[in-house]
Order: sequence, then C-alpha cells, then structure tokens
Amino acid sequence: MKHQQLFIDHAYWTAERKRLQEAGSEEMSKCDRVQAGLERFKFNEKTCIESVHEAWRSQPGDPYSGGPSFEEDWLEAISEGSVCEHCINVRDLRKQRMAAGRKLGGIRSAITRIGQRLAKANGGGCD
Repeated sequence: MKHQQLFIDHAYWTAERKRLQEAGSEEMSKCDRVQAGLERFKFNEKTCIESVHEAWRSQPGDPYSGGPSFEEDWLEAISEGSVCEHCINVRDLRKQRMAAGRKLGGIRSAITRIGQRLAKANGGGCD
C-alpha cells in the first residue's frame, strides 16, 4: 500500500507542478508593462520582474555578495507600487512550483531507493 501511495503522490505532484507552471505563464502574459507595450506595438517590453532584476543586477559591485538581495529590491519595488499584481502572482506561483518540485524530488528519490532494494533482493545490482 505504501508503494501505491508513492505512485499516487508522484502523479499528483507532477500534475500540480505543471499546473503551477502554466498558471505562472498565463499570469506573466498579463503583466501590465507587457500589455502596455503591446498597445504601443512594442513587442519586447520587459515584465516587472525582469525590470527589477535588471536594476538589481546593474547595481555597482557584485549583486550576489554584500549588496541588497533581489528579494529586498523586489519588496521595495512592491512598496513603491512599481510592480503589477500579475508579476506578484507569478513570483508566488513560482515559490509554490518550487515547493512542489522538491516534494516530487523526494518522491522520486523514495521510488529509486525502493527499486534499488528490490533489485538487491532479487540478486541484481543497481548502482
């Protein structure tokens, strides 16, 4: 029964991760900046997330060591009102998708360990 639950969980978290990916893509396409760009026939307009990331990376020095984190700049941009609700949703959906991916990774690891034990019990080797 325990093995069956692993397969059920695997199917659920695979579908959930895909759903979250699709929802994030849909939300990103609704970004206010992108939509405004389309109205002006500018098809390469950056999303709010890309704009904040670009500003964060262009800070003097190495943004990965010592300076403010992207999350700090992101929260500041939200408080200033320079980020649309769709991009906020994209980041939330991404966090959920990453959590689903970690759960899926744990399930796959458990399935692999079971397979290795079965192979060993049947006289086969599995490295």
